[in-house]
Amino acid sequence: MPHSDTDDIGGFDYDLMKEVAKVSDLKIQFVTMQFDDLISALNKKRIDIIIAAMTITEDREKLVNFSDSYLTAGQSIVVNKGNTNIITTNDLIGKTIGAIKNTVSDITASKIEGVRQVIRFDIAGSAFLSLKTGKIDAMVVDKLTCINYLQYDKDLEIVETIEFPKMGYGIAVRKEDTILLNKINKGLQEIMTNGTYQKLVDKYL
Repeated sequence: MPHSDTDDIGGFDYDLMKEVAKVSDLKIQFVTMQFDDLISALNKKRIDIIIAAMTITEDREKLVNFSDSYLTAGQSIVVNKGNTNIITTNDLIGKTIGAIKNTVSDITASKIEGVRQVIRFDIAGSAFLSLKTGKIDAMVVDKLTCINYLQYDKDLEIVETIEFPKMGYGIAVRKEDTILLNKINKGLQEIMTNGTYQKLVDKYL
């Protein structure tokens, strides 16, 4: 199953799914994939589960079934560490910003008035690299993806004072896979009540 739209496997989603699988007696194998391809790959049965910091939206719910929300987080602005010129959305006027295409981050970036250009990327890793090399001035991305990536890259930082609407993340399965969905939901409930979930939150968030 795809873990995230970054280039490396690891982080909150990865550990969360491993714990859910453990208590649900599910055998899983992780693969990486471009975020924009995930739902298509799921419905074509190339993969069986999506856990990729995917927000639950009405449009996506027409195509897949989501688990209960396992986290609520907002969109963040990421800049190169030490950049004090971008701390509010007003500072993005005239700037080139990046976002992962066809995500809530993409929609959010498109609604910021006065930006010079929004450049859309297939994967977060490419966007972060473009930020580090100066091809974009800032990046709008969901906070969980930021946290997962910035564990390994200390040259970037989140501008946490920026407030964007928060949305829930869910684990996606095919519409017909109700048994699998029930197992995932029961697994989520179990790790949230036995303390495992809180340990992951404390570790990553």
